[in-house]
Amino acid sequence: MTCSTRRIERRSWMRVAELGLRTGVSIPTIKYYLREGLLPPGERTSPNQARYGDEHVRRLRMIKLLTEVGGLSIVAVKQVLAAVPAQRGEPAGQPPRDAWLAARERVAHLLSARAWNSDLDAHPARALVAAIAALHELGRGDLAGILERYAAVSVELAAIDAAVATDPSDTEAQVLTLVLGDVVLAALRRVVSASGAEQLIGVPLAGKAHQSTASTCD
Repeated sequence: MTCSTRRIERRSWMRVAELGLRTGVSIPTIKYYLREGLLPPGERTSPNQARYGDEHVRRLRMIKLLTEVGGLSIVAVKQVLAAVPAQRGEPAGQPPRDAWLAARERVAHLLSARAWNSDLDAHPARALVAAIAALHELGRGDLAGILERYAAVSVELAAIDAAVATDPSDTEAQVLTLVLGDVVLAALRRVVSASGAEQLIGVPLAGKAHQSTASTCD
């Protein structure tokens, strides 16, 4: 028996129903992702049956991260996945419940340490938990340190917002600075990141694509 044969035998195979249970993705959605090419095909065991491995679990969790947490469209997800090689046989990370609990504890510690009065069940804190939990589900807990690093930067960003919208009674200015500031910051991160890594140039922003509405004159 060769080494390659032993590696194949140790792989964890599953049917599509188990794949759905492990990832929380419905079978019709999995089949849709297969048709669209977001998920690589499984290994055929009969004309109407296929089996799937850990790489499929990981890829499905990546798609969930990008769509549900990142807010990307299916078209945008295709762009992202084209830039991210499939990780064959790589562990898929923590189960969803364990990942959520670990992320919630980490976010709670951060909020307490910085004395930020934010309800863990309110949208901003839940968004933080969802993002960190997604990393743990994907087996990339090594990236969860962005939480504390971004927390430090966010203090400075809040000071910038206050310096721009100087009139406390000007609610419109505060809203515009907060909402459009998110867009400006995300776009600037793409500009800076892509300038040093060509493979990141096509990674889209979350949400709808923004197109200029300015017209040109002949």
